[in-house]
Amino acid sequence: MDVQSNCKYDFQFELLLIHLVLEMTTDSVEACRAVEHWLLKRLKVDNPHVKKKVLLIIKNVARLGDPDFAKSFVMHSEAIRECTRT
Repeated sequence: MDVQSNCKYDFQFELLLIHLVLEMTTDSVEACRAVEHWLLKRLKVDNPHVKKKVLLIIKNVARLGDPDFAKSFVMHSEAIRECTRT
């Protein structure tokens, strides 16, 4: 597998993941909270690639998903800022 096809695969996977998270946030409040906690937990990982992907998911789901999801991440903005500093 060459680099270009690997990048294409990663991009398709990220789009699929964003779509699944979007669906989960609109299912129920409990699912929205579970996704929120999972994403915050993933932000604490030391790998910068994981942080970048989580921030990309948060950005897109907050923009396109349930408005309550975006509001809940406003409360966690300090954790997101701390993540971007390290």
